[in-house]
Amino acid sequence: MTYLEYDYAEDGISRSGRRIPDVPVLEILLYDQRRKKGVRGPAIVDTGFDGGIYANLTVASFLEGSKPVAEEVVEAPGHSIRCELFKMSCRLVNGKGSGVEIGEIEVHVPTEPMDLSGDVLVGRMLLNRLQMSLDGKRLRVGVET
Repeated sequence: MTYLEYDYAEDGISRSGRRIPDVPVLEILLYDQRRKKGVRGPAIVDTGFDGGIYANLTVASFLEGSKPVAEEVVEAPGHSIRCELFKMSCRLVNGKGSGVEIGEIEVHVPTEPMDLSGDVLVGRMLLNRLQMSLDGKRLRVGVET
């Protein structure tokens, strides 16, 4: 088993002025082996999302012009979100140059720009492949290699 550790990201202040708890994040590299290109960045651990990866604008822009493998509707509070579904290779990475291959993962890209998240979300389809330990300050991730 290979382990990587990540600091939580500071979240901020709610509209009512209360401090929002810090959030567990990990860093991923999504890449297309045929194009020999990828996109890397932080991703929020989101156990409420069923899929693998929910794209932000950066990931959506990277995939622009690529052919989706399917379309799927994702249910969000109050409305449905139509997404194009892509398959990409995924690697967990950290700032120290360490990393571990996760394999192929589904990436959901909303077809309506207003449905894009500000952050990349990592859902249960990927999270269920990992062994995770959360302590409120750091996220420790174990991946079977």
